[in-house]
Amino acid sequence: MVALLLLVIIQCGIGAIISYFYQADFSNWQRIHLFTYHNISSLPLILIVFNLAISCCAGALAIRYHRRIDRHIFVCSLLATTTFIFFHYPFISSSAFIVCALFLLVDLGYCRYQQCFYDPSTQLADHRALSQMLARLHPHYAIAIIAIDHPNKIIEKHHPQAVADIQRSIATLLTQHTQCLQHLYFVSQQFIVIFEHKNGVECQSLLEQLQHDLAAEKHVIEPITTDSQPDEQTVKPKKGRKKTMKVSVSIGISDSTNDQTAAAVLQQAIDVLETAQRTNKKKNQIYIADRNEALL
Repeated sequence: MVALLLLVIIQCGIGAIISYFYQADFSNWQRIHLFTYHNISSLPLILIVFNLAISCCAGALAIRYHRRIDRHIFVCSLLATTTFIFFHYPFISSSAFIVCALFLLVDLGYCRYQQCFYDPSTQLADHRALSQMLARLHPHYAIAIIAIDHPNKIIEKHHPQAVADIQRSIATLLTQHTQCLQHLYFVSQQFIVIFEHKNGVECQSLLEQLQHDLAAEKHVIEPITTDSQPDEQTVKPKKGRKKTMKVSVSIGISDSTNDQTAAAVLQQAIDVLETAQRTNKKKNQIYIADRNEALL
């Protein structure tokens, strides 16, 4: 946003300089260096290039980050550039802004549809998106299940909402890892990561780094707001202080095979993790389904 704002400021500065030169009657320099073919546009060539550069930058941001705000900026800058370049055509401004409004409405409807496939707490894809992904997976992949160690102890020490706060914090950290972002899901209080064209051993180094980052992070637990008692003088709700704590996660991995469906591979990863957590009280472990033993 800062970069785009600077570009707009530079654009206004260029326009002011050109206006000064135009009024100063630099006719030869103006005709050679500033204006393009008048049968296409009367806008100075340098401004046409600059507007196109801004549109390309906004489009690159939209492709790179897939954020709604970047798509909206790209659509608006592209339609504004079109209006500026072809301003001498009749009804160009009204037509361009009508098209811009239609694009924004379509994108708004698309974003609303996408929200149906996301968990409202963690803002990660939910079981519906996971079901669609499992149906179109390639033959070679690995599925990792990430779960918080001993969540019951966290609830006993704090409150039931503490686990949800920690899950939101973990979701934020996981989305910062680009290798996990494309196929990251939150289903049944567990994080699911799909690694296409990899097996469990190849994913081990990345999962070790994930475990280290999650264990080193201090997760914020929001306090529960309690209402005042009727006999108390104050009517303001009581709110405790925020607390932080470190947690560890264990991971179960399952590799795909030719005779297994994607749902079976997923269930195998879930089973090996849950079985290991019941029988092994150690924290911060990685379990691979085909060997069913701890690697760390």
